[in-house]
Amino acid sequence: MGQGQPGMVWVTMQGHQNVAAVASLIGFAAVIVAGDGPVAEDTLHKANLNDVVVAATEAPAFEVIGKLYELGVGKKD
Repeated sequence: MGQGQPGMVWVTMQGHQNVAAVASLIGFAAVIVAGDGPVAEDTLHKANLNDVVVAATEAPAFEVIGKLYELGVGKKD
């Protein structure tokens, strides 16, 4: 998050409403809540208001990031 830039995908285990606020402020393309972390209803509401995509998965953050890397997300040509 500290080195986040617009257009990036943020993988986190946090699902509170500040996640949506930070994602909107930085301009992340999406937030993935990993590790079966709970996503609060107010988080989804705030994300919707700010056009922030929020996805959730049971997979651990390490696996999610590995899969994104395999798919070429973040690779520069």
